[in-house]
Amino acid sequence: MLHETDTYREIKQQPQTLKKTFDIVQGQQEAFKQFVNQIEQTHSGKKLKVLFTGAGSSAYVGDVARMARNTSVMPNFEFESVPTTHFVTDPQLYIDNQTVYLVVSFARSGNSPETKATVEFVNELSQHVYHLFITNNKDGFLGAYEAEK
Repeated sequence: MLHETDTYREIKQQPQTLKKTFDIVQGQQEAFKQFVNQIEQTHSGKKLKVLFTGAGSSAYVGDVARMARNTSVMPNFEFESVPTTHFVTDPQLYIDNQTVYLVVSFARSGNSPETKATVEFVNELSQHVYHLFITNNKDGFLGAYEAEK
């Protein structure tokens, strides 16, 4: 009976899923460094901030990423983790137009209303925004967003 639940299957697949994710991230490391270098060069002298966002367990991933960041890779950036459920209630608390943002959105489906609203609010409130979407659903809002832009 336990083996038939979605929760059991989700938990059981985690070690394999994490290994696949790690391999994907490792494979993109050089492209990511180039992406970050481009942001730093384009906005030299400006305040730079990485904003990790997500809801539920995705917010937790953002919290862990903020604490585990490697400052030698991105020494000119500040780091903050904000649950999307908090962000959408008062986005002006987190965004100003003087700062350059790299918004890292963690989302399983990439379709939640707060995920969509966070992306839209950030884009409305700042002219200096870059996005990095990490989602399990290439066909969701976040997965399709990059293709549209």
